[in-house]
Order: sequence, then C-alpha cells, then structure tokens
Amino acid sequence: MRYFRLTIIITGLISSLTACKKELNNSDCDNLRNGLLMNDTKLVTKSIGSLLTSYSEGNLDELASKITDRCNIPATADCFNCIKTNPPQTEMIFSLVQAGATIQKRLDISYTPDNKMKILNVHD
Repeated sequence: MRYFRLTIIITGLISSLTACKKELNNSDCDNLRNGLLMNDTKLVTKSIGSLLTSYSEGNLDELASKITDRCNIPATADCFNCIKTNPPQTEMIFSLVQAGATIQKRLDISYTPDNKMKILNVHD
C-alpha cells in the first residue's frame, strides 16, 4: 500500500511538471518584435505559437496581457470577431517604439476547426 501511494505521488508530480505551458523567453520576445516590425507572420507565429490556446475573447485578452508583461510590447485585443469573414477574425494591436517613433502593428487571429487560435497575418 505504501508503494502504491508513493507511485501516485510521483506520477502526479511528473504530470504537473510536464503539463506546464511554455513561457515566453527573451529569444521569443526578440523574434516577436522582429516579426512584427518586418510583417513576418511566420516569425510571429513561431515566437508565440506555444501560447496559442482555444479561441475565445478571454484567452485573447490573456495572450495580449502575457505579451505585454513578458516582452514589454504593449498589446491589446482590439476587437473580438470584428473582421466579418468566414470564420470571423480578431485583431490584436501592438505598439512598438522604433527610432523614437511609436509604430502600431496589427495581428489578425482566427481559429482552426478544433477552435485553436491561428495567426493569419501581420500588417500596419
């Protein structure tokens, strides 16, 4: 019985450690900044892809908050499902300072058939 409890505790510990989501590191933040400045959708997707969860207004707000907090790139989910396409899209706005000027970049986000966020485009 003692070994059974020990096995349960160890299994739970391992599960909780492996279930942790990836956080943004300095390299991810640098790639995000460069991807936004160059309108490089693939680089932006690579940098924040591990943070893309199910598509909902709350999760998009949380994504914007994580980017703002960890990368020091102000981000807001400007409007949820405001781009009237099929499927609808959400626009996230980023404010970047480049050579003393503030530049705004926009990220169009939609969802996959299994309702996971999908980055479609980066533009001015």
